[in-house]
Amino acid sequence: MKPVETLVVLANEREARVLVNEGVGKGLRQLRHLSRKAVSGDRIAYADDSGRSRSGPGGAHHKMEPSSSEVRQNRETFAADLLGEVEKTWAKGSYDRLVISAPPKMLGAVRERLPTGLAEALTAELDKDLLHTPLAELAGHFSEVAAF
Repeated sequence: MKPVETLVVLANEREARVLVNEGVGKGLRQLRHLSRKAVSGDRIAYADDSGRSRSGPGGAHHKMEPSSSEVRQNRETFAADLLGEVEKTWAKGSYDRLVISAPPKMLGAVRERLPTGLAEALTAELDKDLLHTPLAELAGHFSEVAAF
């Protein structure tokens, strides 16, 4: 019987690790380490100051609030770019399931952009930042959702 292969993604708003588990008792092995700068670059350009609107003829000028913060836009861009890389990795392997761990806001950004193929394979998600946790200690964090 073929062992169940699991693709594990650990991410925060600045970087991510893509790991694989090739069956129970095999532990985790890192495939890739990605940083926001390397994956997304500096694609988002912001104006120095917000625009202004006018309330009507002869009316006052009002400064406009930005529709989204720079932090949120960077998080959303990195989530989309990260999922593009994860999708490529998924297509190259013979993975059976996907597990994602990220802080709550990043997990939400990833969840909103998860492509259908990956969404169907998603087995578990943890709202924890485990990015800098050593490989040997990660299995304990996933013990309730998967056996590595």
